[in-house]
Amino acid sequence: MKNSIQTICVYSGSADHIPPKYIEAAYQTGQVIAQNGMTLVYGGGKTGVMGAVANGALSAGGKVIGVVPHHLNKPQLIHDGLSQLIVTEDM
Repeated sequence: MKNSIQTICVYSGSADHIPPKYIEAAYQTGQVIAQNGMTLVYGGGKTGVMGAVANGALSAGGKVIGVVPHHLNKPQLIHDGLSQLIVTEDM
């Protein structure tokens, strides 16, 4: 039976100083999402738990879509390896 869930949205933090166990759990979560053929939608960041979940999904060949408001669309914040980036006017 095919999985009926096609897309998962993950809302998480992007802080840099997170205990490694949470970064690893987020990375593994991203991998599982991708390995099950689902698309990850998240906040578009490249740091913290947010970046780790995206990296995990991308490492497993998954599709990752970032959604970010215009004022946060800065190279130092946004992941540069996304499948797609959607920039919104505001939150």
